[in-house]
Formats: sequence, C-alpha cells, structure tokens
Amino acid sequence: MSEATGSRSEMSRLGEEAGADKRREASGRKAAPKPEATRVAVWREVRGSFERIGSIGSERGRARFRYDSAYGGEPISVRLPVRPEPFTLDETAAFFAALTPEGKVGDDFLELLRAEKGEYLPVLAELRDESVGALLLSVGDDNVGQDPAYAEVPDGFFDDFSAHPTAVALDTAGKTRLSLPGAMAKVGLYRDPVSRKWFLPHGSAPSNRIVKACNADLYPNETVNEALCLEAARLVGLPAAECELLPTDGQPLLSVTRFDRVTLEGCMVAGRPAYGRLHQEDMMQASGLPDRYAPSEANYLSVITHLVNRASVNAFGDVMLAIEYTMFDYLVGNCDKHLKNSALLHVPDWNTIELAPLYDVVNTTLYPHVYLEMGVPLCPSRRIADVTRGTMRDVVSACVKNPDLAMRAFDDLARRVPGALEEARDLIAARGFDSVRAVFDAAIGGVCRRASI
Repeated sequence: MSEATGSRSEMSRLGEEAGADKRREASGRKAAPKPEATRVAVWREVRGSFERIGSIGSERGRARFRYDSAYGGEPISVRLPVRPEPFTLDETAAFFAALTPEGKVGDDFLELLRAEKGEYLPVLAELRDESVGALLLSVGDDNVGQDPAYAEVPDGFFDDFSAHPTAVALDTAGKTRLSLPGAMAKVGLYRDPVSRKWFLPHGSAPSNRIVKACNADLYPNETVNEALCLEAARLVGLPAAECELLPTDGQPLLSVTRFDRVTLEGCMVAGRPAYGRLHQEDMMQASGLPDRYAPSEANYLSVITHLVNRASVNAFGDVMLAIEYTMFDYLVGNCDKHLKNSALLHVPDWNTIELAPLYDVVNTTLYPHVYLEMGVPLCPSRRIADVTRGTMRDVVSACVKNPDLAMRAFDDLARRVPGALEEARDLIAARGFDSVRAVFDAAIGGVCRRASI
C-alpha cells in the first residue's frame, strides 16, 4: 500500500531488518565506491539478438536517456518516442527507476553502493544483465550477450530463501546481476523444461521463472494466497500468469512463469533450451504518474484504459479486459492492485502491443494491518467496503462508451468467482498444500459479500 495507507515494504522492513543486516555483515560484502559520473548503455533483445538503442548519461546524479542517432527501431515506452533530443530527468527516472528493486532489498543495494535514497542509476549499473522485459544494460566499453551461463541451484537454496527472504534475494541478485522491481522478496531463476532442474542465470542468460517468498510473520500464507487467486483467475477465463507452489521446510515459495519470456525453438543458450525476452512496461512507466496508488477522487482505471486504448493492437478487447482485471481484483479482495501491477507487453518483435496477463493478485483483506483502500479504486472513498454497483458503474463510465457491457461482465464474474476459488482450493490442496483450505475459509465470506452487489 502507499505510505499514506500503510506501506507493505515498510512493514516488511520492520519484520526482517535486524536479521538481514547481521547476515549481510557476516557475509563480508564490502560497499562499492560511489561513482561521480556514470554512462550506461541501453540494449534491447529481439529474438535472441542484441541491439544497442541508446544510453543514460549521468553527472552528479542527473541522469538523462537519449536514443542513439543510428537507432531506427521501436520506442522502449509509449512515453519515450524515438527522437534525437535527450529526455528530461523526470522522464528518464519515470521509466528506468521502475526497473530497480524496492523495499528492503532496494535499500540494501543503495547502502552497498554508497548511493543516496532515490538514486537508481548506480543500482542499474550493478544489476544490469537482466530485468523485466527485454532491456539489458552495459557500462563503459562492455557489450551484452557475453558469457551466458547457468549454475545449478545449490542444495537447501529454497529452504534458505523461505526462511530468510530478504537476505537471499539480495545475495542472489548481486551474484546473478538480475534486477527485479517490487517490494516482495523474489529471485529470477531458470527451470530447464526437460530436466525440470533449477539454475541461477549468469551473464546474458535469461531466467524463465520468478520465485517469490513471503514474510511469514506479517503475511502468513501469502504465496498460497496468490496461487489461489491466480488459479481462480484462469478458471474464470482471464489470462493470468501461470504459477506453482514449491514446498520448503517453512512457508511454500511461489514460482511464476515469466510472461515476458518465450521459447526460441531450436535454439540453445549455455547448453540449455533458449528463451527470448519480450519487452514490457508497467502502467506507471507508461503514464509517468508519480503515485502508483490512486490519490483521493482519482480514476486510475480510466488512466489504464486510456493507455491501453492508445497503444494496444486490440484496443477494445484489451480495454474490456483491463476493466475485468480490476473487477476480479475487487471480488477476490486485492486492494494492492496499482499502476505497477498492470503492464503493456510488446510482442513479438516490439512492433505489436497488447495488455499483459494478470499478475500479482493477493487477497489483502486477510491481513488486518493492511489498509482496505484500493490502489485502482471503484468508489470515491477508495475503500473496498464502500464499493456499490452505482460507484462501480460511475468509474467504468469514464472508461468505455457502453458501461452496461462492462457491468454484464462484472455480473458474470460475480457468479463464477466463488466457485472458481473453491475449485482452485481443491486443485492446490491435491498438490499437497493443505494450508490453502485455511486461506479459502478466511476469504470466501468477503468474496461472496462483494459478489452480491
């Protein structure tokens, strides 16, 4: 949630700060010297090949992105059209700062790099081999696409990650130079589609899974909670990120298949089946708005649908899908839907844009210390309990010309979501994760109340 309503990253900090600091000190890692000036080259991948597209120049912390004069491809963002002039500090930060880790992991990297709060370029210069989407970075005369390799995940890695999420996420990102935004502890890994073994990617080797760990003290069963919601979304026919739970000695981990990765048929990387990168940008990057959570009276659903209508190759269908995503979030109790949890996906060669699948869906109403205000609200107060059919229709009316069509979509979801959650519960329990029953029992009453509007 936003700082005004109780930040998830701040609460995670309280839960893990002391232990993570001690583990970091014990590891003997030394802070890197803070650079006075940095120039980071920006590259893109297209079907396994790399092309330099521009650079970010910085002196005394003032970073500005500029496309190379020879670059003639597609823009990296709907807000950063290809042009010869450099972009402003704010325009550059709005896109590139969103590629860095947040919360405790992000703060720890800033500390290690002797960088100030709010700086992002030193982090990108250190964690440059892979992020979300299809951009890679290099520093100085380095190129990308060199020395790709996979190292088998060591024994006990998943148990350690479950027990010490922040410390393991920080250490893994440093070793693999992989930058994943967001406050939740997560690591990028490669799972071989043939052997099913897990590997750490190195160099330019891409990951194909994001593995998440929960803070068991503040958010018990959060990974099970997310698995339940995403499974239910698929059961009602919404395109949602595929996921599976991984057993550990503690809380299960959640493995999410990356929708910004695609298999490259007949190709190999470091002796393993190759995956290509697809570019994406979240709605905060695309909009340039400074707040991921909607301030009072703001209609962030209208912001999202406007961007989708402007960019998507299937504008009407994706606008309706964006509305259905938000309605599904409301029904399952996900107040933490915000501009960074919705994205535009550029496929297949950067020349087509569509709405990305649903991701990062959790029933936040199960955690009493998280405020119940929706990041993409469906009523003026933003509180999920204040949503009525009338307020929902008012919000939707600002997004589409025919709100009746959208409200019929809500009615269909309202009829199907409770049963889909029940079916998802049984599927997950059958895989050996019985804790999903307690999550379902705690959630279903609120789901049915919200469906009844």
